[in-house]
Amino acid sequence: MSISEIAKQAGVGIGTVSRYINGKDKVSEEAALKIKAAIDRVGYRPSLRRPGPKTAGRVGIKTGVILFVAAGQFAPEYLNKMPAYPMLLAGMQQFLFKHQLTLMYGHIGEDGRLPEMLDARYCDGIILSGADLKPATHRDLLRQTLTLPAVWCFREHDDPQKYFDHIFYNNHRTGLMAAEYLAGRGHRQVAFFSSSLRHPAFCERQKVFTNTCNRLGLQVACFAEEVPVVGSTAESYRRLAEKFLSAAPQATGAFFCADDAMLGVYNELRSFGFDTERLDMIGCNHEEMFLRYITPRPASIDIRLFEIGELTAQRLLQRINGAAAGPGAELLIDPQLIAEVPAAVR
Repeated sequence: MSISEIAKQAGVGIGTVSRYINGKDKVSEEAALKIKAAIDRVGYRPSLRRPGPKTAGRVGIKTGVILFVAAGQFAPEYLNKMPAYPMLLAGMQQFLFKHQLTLMYGHIGEDGRLPEMLDARYCDGIILSGADLKPATHRDLLRQTLTLPAVWCFREHDDPQKYFDHIFYNNHRTGLMAAEYLAGRGHRQVAFFSSSLRHPAFCERQKVFTNTCNRLGLQVACFAEEVPVVGSTAESYRRLAEKFLSAAPQATGAFFCADDAMLGVYNELRSFGFDTERLDMIGCNHEEMFLRYITPRPASIDIRLFEIGELTAQRLLQRINGAAAGPGAELLIDPQLIAEVPAAVR
C-alpha cells in the first residue's frame, strides 16, 4: 500500500498525505480526518525508511530504532520490576511512538561487553542508564558513541565526567521539600527511612533532609536497611520498623526515600500494633500502586518520571537531527509535592 493509494481513497493530493504522515501542521482538519480514515480503513503503516527529502524532525533518522542501554547489574528485564523504571520507560516510549520510532533494549553486564546493536548500522541513537561501569567499559562506550548521538538518563552520578547530556530530576529538592512540608505541619520530631545504604540519590535525600530539619529546629532520627530490589522485602521492612519503635516512637512525622518503602514499613508497624494514623508520612516517587494501600493517604513527592522519560527521548531526537549541538548539558526537572491530606497535623 502506497501513499498514492491513500491519497486516492481520501480524495486529496499525494503531497497532502505526505505532510500529514510527516507531522506537519499545514494540513487542514478536514483533510486530516479524511487521511486518517483512509489509513485506518486499509491498515496502512508508513515505512520508517521513507525515501525522498526528510522533514526537520527526521533529518537524522536512518533505521528508526532507538537503543536503551541499561548498564550495570540490572538487565532490562529486571528494570520493569523496579518501582521507578516502568514510568520512565513509558514516557520514552510514548514520545518515540508519536515520532514513529522504535525503542529497543540492550544491556552492559559485568563482563563489560557492549550490545551488538550499539552500532550506527542498527540504531540512530542511544539512551544510557545505569551504574557501576568499569573504567575500561566506560572508555569503550565513549568510543562507540562517537558515531552515535547519546544521552544519559536518570542518574547523573554515573557519568562523573559529564560526557553526555544528563536528564534527571532535581534530587536536592526532594529532601528540602519533605523537611519543609513536615515543619510546616507543626512537627518537631521526625524520622527518615531509607531502603538502601549505598544508593547515591537516597543518600543525598537523607543529607539534605537532615540538614534542612536541623536548620528549621526539627529533631531527626534516621533509619536505613538494604532492601533487595528483586525478591522478598518483608524482613528488611520489619527491621526498619523495629529500629523506629526502639529509637524514635515519639516521632510524629516521617519522610521515606520511596513510596514502596513507605508501604512496607507502614504494614510492619501495623503488625506491631503501632497506631500508624499518628505518624504523618511523606514518600517519594508518587507511585499509585503503593499509595493506594495506605490510610489515610500520605503525601508524596512526584519526581515526574514520565516527564523525564519524555524529555530524554526528545533531547536525543534533537541530537540526532542536529537541533542540539555542543557539549553535554544537564537538564533537571523539578519535583512536585502531591498532598491529599488535611492541612493540620493528624
